[in-house]
Amino acid sequence: MVAKITRINPHTGRVEMPWLNREGFFVLADPKHGARRHHDKFTVKVSTLEEAAQHVREGFSIRMTDGESPPSLISPASLTIEDVGKDNPTPLYKKMAPQPPFAKDDMMEELKRALLVQANQIAHAGGREYAIAFMGFESADASYPYPAQEASKVDLRRFFATGYLDIAYDYAFQLGRHHLFSDAVAQDVREFVRGANPSSSDGEASPLANPDSLCRRAADTSFGRWSLENGYDLSTRELALLAQMTEPAVRNSLSRERIAVGKNGVDNAIAQTWLRQRRDFISTCTTEPVHPPGMR
Repeated sequence: MVAKITRINPHTGRVEMPWLNREGFFVLADPKHGARRHHDKFTVKVSTLEEAAQHVREGFSIRMTDGESPPSLISPASLTIEDVGKDNPTPLYKKMAPQPPFAKDDMMEELKRALLVQANQIAHAGGREYAIAFMGFESADASYPYPAQEASKVDLRRFFATGYLDIAYDYAFQLGRHHLFSDAVAQDVREFVRGANPSSSDGEASPLANPDSLCRRAADTSFGRWSLENGYDLSTRELALLAQMTEPAVRNSLSRERIAVGKNGVDNAIAQTWLRQRRDFISTCTTEPVHPPGMR
């Protein structure tokens, strides 16, 4: 039999169900730890609703959500448990895991603008024929080629950057081909962002020059996750990106918790514990090998 666990939120009237985290686990809290039971080190994570229901029957609280509100820990007295036969409702719960803060397609549209800026600099420094070879089409503007072109003309399949930013997005937010991220991809993404022209010859800024652009956020989040998994300290920006918070909010949280930020950032072990306590942090999936330790 498959268990169904629900609660009617007394304030909103919405039906809540168990929250499934990005690793595919339901998250429960052991009552013997009292007020500290919500801390990650005291949680119990199970992969099936049957196991979750059994723990709830034994007095464990479980993280619940209506699919829109952040998950919160609910005591067993407020829950209803039913046996619903053989129909597995798990797909309904997967939608309740933390979601990426923006769509990959939107990031790819930004990448097109960055490549147009890059083409402008190639034309400016090397000549229009080199820029045409790079982009695959001629710009309509001879004086300031490419920045004013429609982004729809850019064929992203021509560029290596498309491939490694695609994988970087998946790794940053643990989707699709996240397991293909490697030391080589980390290096490619880092070098592409650092080496990109900040603006065109007529002053149009590249999205890669803006830390808040989607391309930069995906690239920097992927590198932050790579650092987290390889034992390096994390900057407050990397913590903010991984936790889907603002940097000021991260600094305030670290200050309240008396967590020091050293010369190289926040100690890796402390960063891991801190991130696991953030509701919008997407945990790294462990179902496939991601990459071995390597360069920084």
